[in-house]
Amino acid sequence: MTESLGAYPAEQRIAPIDGAPSLAFSSAAQRQSGLARPGPLLKGDTIGVVAPSYAPQYAWLLRGAKAMEEAGYNVILESQVEKERRFHQREDEQRADSLMKMWSNPNVKAVIAATGGYGAVRVIPYLEPDVFRRNPKTFVGYSDITALHLWLMRRAQLRVFHGPTLDDLFPGGADPTVTSLLSALTNPRPGAKLGGHSVRAVRSGRAVGRLTGGNLSLVQQSIGTPYEIDTRGAILFLEETRDPMSFVDERLVHLRSAGLLRDVPTSDCETNGCGLRTADNSLRREVRSAQLVPQSAVSQQSAMPLVRNPQSAGRSS
Repeated sequence: MTESLGAYPAEQRIAPIDGAPSLAFSSAAQRQSGLARPGPLLKGDTIGVVAPSYAPQYAWLLRGAKAMEEAGYNVILESQVEKERRFHQREDEQRADSLMKMWSNPNVKAVIAATGGYGAVRVIPYLEPDVFRRNPKTFVGYSDITALHLWLMRRAQLRVFHGPTLDDLFPGGADPTVTSLLSALTNPRPGAKLGGHSVRAVRSGRAVGRLTGGNLSLVQQSIGTPYEIDTRGAILFLEETRDPMSFVDERLVHLRSAGLLRDVPTSDCETNGCGLRTADNSLRREVRSAQLVPQSAVSQQSAMPLVRNPQSAGRSS
């Protein structure tokens, strides 16, 4: 896509017209600092639901909306959340516009992705960083939503949440995924443990730092973009599932070759049948402390705020 070369259309520097300011384009190497912290979600607040990736199964979407309404929140869906994706430019622009309209709605206090899949990276060229920067809000998702998380952190200086999409939630008050999500969104400093006793330390150690990461494939795809992941001094969280060993190895090798594992004090890798030995070897070589978390241990999605200061500790198995 020609839009991905140099500055994106929404960020291109153009000559000022009648004194109008132009938007500066900054290097991907620039360190993110002072990320805006969105306010905690309160009972009665409105949650906006967007679909920048695949269209969700509507019954699952309504199930998740019911879970949040039972918890005491209002839920509004973007107007084209059900529309089948064709992935052409005009549709990309429309999905970007829908996301920015939801974000600009003053009644919406948090935004949750409807589902993951594919397509979030295609809306990035048409997003205006200032729309998000001027209106700090909670944004939750995982998998394909990693692309938007990295973009929001680098281009709009916002803190985001790696957590469940709406179609993961179940009503009834007994879903641990809903409990984890509400804890993260309502508590300024949520505490959560990942994986419990099933966590295996690749290299033992302890580290404190900001949390960053997401889906391994999307983290890799950010290399060389204006929203390249900043791993310096960070606790790096990687999510991967059901890909063959060669895919995992290629992605970790690419991160290592790009220097993105050099200054990582610790790494947590959530895996499911995708080459634990490969992750073992790659992480052992590069980071001072690493943990492998089988996906069976996190079958319920844990919501984690990215760019806070958690503590990671691992003991050798």
